[in-house]
Amino acid sequence: MDSKTLDEAVTAASSKIITGGGALVSEPFVFIRQNHLPSQCMQSIKQDFYRIFDGYHEELTAYARQKEKLREQLSGCIESEPEARIAYIRLQQGLKKGRVEIDKIPKLDRVDTDLVQSIQSHLLGKQELDRKADSLRRQFECQHKQQEELLYELFRTQRSVQNALLLTNFEMYCSLNNSYNSKKSGKVWKIMMRSFAKTAPLSSYTSNSILGDNKAGSRINMAQWILLALFDYFLLLPEVIRISRFRVAYELEPGGKALMTTGSGEPKQVSQGLYQREKRRFRMTDPRLQELSSGSIVTFGELAAILGEDSGQLDLTVRKLLAAGYLRNTLESKAEHLTLASLIDEISSFRIASERLDRLVRHLEALHQIAGRMEQTAEVHRRESLVRSAQKHVADCCETVMWKGKYPLDPFNEDSYMSIKPHEIKHALAAEEALEKWSGIFPLFDYRLMFRRYMGHLLKDRLPASYSELRQTLSGYADVYEKEAAPRRSFRGTLFETSEDILRHEQLKDRYRELLRPAESGKDVALNAEDILALKSGLKEMGITRSATAQLLIQPAKDGKYVVNDFKNSYLAYSIYHDPDQHERILRRIRAVLECDDAVLLTYSPSCGFNPNVNGFADRFYLTNEPPVMDNGTFGRKAEPVDLNECQLEWNEAHNRFELRAENLRGIALYTGSLAPACLPEDYRNIALLSQSGFLNGSGLEYNEISLDDSRKVGRISVGDLIIQRRRHILSSGLIENLTCDLDGYSAFHEVLKAYGIPVYSFVRLFPVRQGRLHIEYGATGIHKPIFFDAEEPLYFIEMLKHIQRSRKQYGELAVVLEEALPNPYETEYTAEYVYEM
Repeated sequence: MDSKTLDEAVTAASSKIITGGGALVSEPFVFIRQNHLPSQCMQSIKQDFYRIFDGYHEELTAYARQKEKLREQLSGCIESEPEARIAYIRLQQGLKKGRVEIDKIPKLDRVDTDLVQSIQSHLLGKQELDRKADSLRRQFECQHKQQEELLYELFRTQRSVQNALLLTNFEMYCSLNNSYNSKKSGKVWKIMMRSFAKTAPLSSYTSNSILGDNKAGSRINMAQWILLALFDYFLLLPEVIRISRFRVAYELEPGGKALMTTGSGEPKQVSQGLYQREKRRFRMTDPRLQELSSGSIVTFGELAAILGEDSGQLDLTVRKLLAAGYLRNTLESKAEHLTLASLIDEISSFRIASERLDRLVRHLEALHQIAGRMEQTAEVHRRESLVRSAQKHVADCCETVMWKGKYPLDPFNEDSYMSIKPHEIKHALAAEEALEKWSGIFPLFDYRLMFRRYMGHLLKDRLPASYSELRQTLSGYADVYEKEAAPRRSFRGTLFETSEDILRHEQLKDRYRELLRPAESGKDVALNAEDILALKSGLKEMGITRSATAQLLIQPAKDGKYVVNDFKNSYLAYSIYHDPDQHERILRRIRAVLECDDAVLLTYSPSCGFNPNVNGFADRFYLTNEPPVMDNGTFGRKAEPVDLNECQLEWNEAHNRFELRAENLRGIALYTGSLAPACLPEDYRNIALLSQSGFLNGSGLEYNEISLDDSRKVGRISVGDLIIQRRRHILSSGLIENLTCDLDGYSAFHEVLKAYGIPVYSFVRLFPVRQGRLHIEYGATGIHKPIFFDAEEPLYFIEMLKHIQRSRKQYGELAVVLEEALPNPYETEYTAEYVYEM
């Protein structure tokens, strides 16, 4: 038996049907991303202050109880012993003031001496408590200062934290390492908290695996948005324009007097990470432009003959036509799968055109070498030197292509997800039984599934039809879905609710929501097998049996519990990107899951600036929305391009799905990227909504559906040992906004925690409150992200209070959400999150 046959046999043997709930659960692909900031480092900051404070607080409480007891005793004596009434009144007044002048109290000889001694002893105790309070205030300030210094020292000495910051925010890395003062303590605290215990999901600040004990290393890639911008600028260089070929694209205006085009202008400064071109419509009246038919290919020389312009003037004209979208450089389609290596290959074919292009290639080649050296380097100071060298090469590249705006300072991304085998983490598979039961109702939370079914019924009588013919209809319904249904996670109140299928689906969700109702009033909810089976049966009656694949982000917690941070249908997107050596095996798994033995997969992953969208994954064919230029190759890809605009859209009744047909090919579109459809270009968004599932929302109570007065408690939601929502205590910021950053504020805050039964360890999120409800501010920085909070420590209290107060100034009224610290990062050596794809 050869290796391929053996691999197929192993895959088949490991992909079983677990008969308990009837759902197909195959051996998962599992990845881990681990924070390499050990808990013992953070626990070294903890000291005895809280124990001393708690002891003082108990004494203070006992003192208050004794004072109240003495006051009641004196009040009784005033009524029962009128002959000594004046003495008891004076004693009561002295007790209230905290000072009794024994010599000045008349008729004191008629008062029980034991009572007088108790009052004197009590007042001496108050003096001792006052001395302890003064000492505590000094200790609080001293401990805060010590903890701030210790945390900064940890920040400086933990190379994993330094490395993560180096590669994600170079300016902050320099700012915090080159100089430090107490005003920067908040930034250090947030960085350390994210590095120590970030959850749901782990942040880019997560420490990278090459710096820990694991020897698997990591992969360094140049940031995709930088490559896209460089490529766009490259295409506008005069020497490139003169030897390029262009595709003409326009629509005739009614009446034929003008041309309508769609262009994105010239490259401009963009937000880091996401590089999308904003498109505009242009009206062009030059009659010479109609001499070329739309879709034709033209060279610079041919344009010169048609337009009658010399080379110098034509350079500017072509740039304007490119910006307006009348001309499209035939190389543009290659940007969908742009990597540093492929960019070097493409530009190298032009390097003989000018010394400038030769210089550009040399800088890009140097960047490629630096990325390789960084993968083999663990020392932060060495990596810093390589980053600085890379920045110089990036700056030279930007200068060469006449980049407009600020040059990038963070040129690289690092992939630190490690692929591991299930048997290596047996403890994390222990929740498999609960997971299998729960997975049977995943389609209940898949809103895109209902969109696809609606469109299937709507277009049934029009299919098969060309995609181009249906584009306007598809885009219109996709816009409504993205603007109305997706944000509210409901089809009610939209045009989609006319569908019987969607109404039944909403009713099933109502039944599920009824099961969760006790959690709204703070009670824990444990979903049982009978409830899940009933919901699964309801889905089956609708012809929905299961979701194809699922991706779950899980953290093992104490006592055999497992916390689900996030879950979605993924079609193995993590596996495709983070385990490139497994592409053949992944393809076989996807074909089996999608039951497409008699169809081909048409993969697509259009880049919008995020590196995970460029993964080199393709079957025999890949989908494009640009007519392929075959003589220019396919940018190193072995697969053949299939033009979406040349495809017909079909409905497969047997599999209840949309499919594409291109001549004699029947294909299933498979998006292998990581961005939500709303972030993709229009055509790819339409196809993604028709063919892919996404985030599965509604398994618990969503933040933006929670109302708030002063406080609220939301219960835990679980299925067996699987926790799908942590307990939450939600406080209005008004309860704590006036606290001071000193012992008095610290004490008052702990009174709030005790009054509402909130534990001292929690994950804190902040949400603006709009019209009495928690509100998600998309794109906002500094809020929503969970931060581990240890209320025992003065430093944590002060920094969290400052964080809340700053956010309140910016966003107004806030809800402070304190989620149970599950898992408690102090209870494990390292915080880790597992990514399951099954």
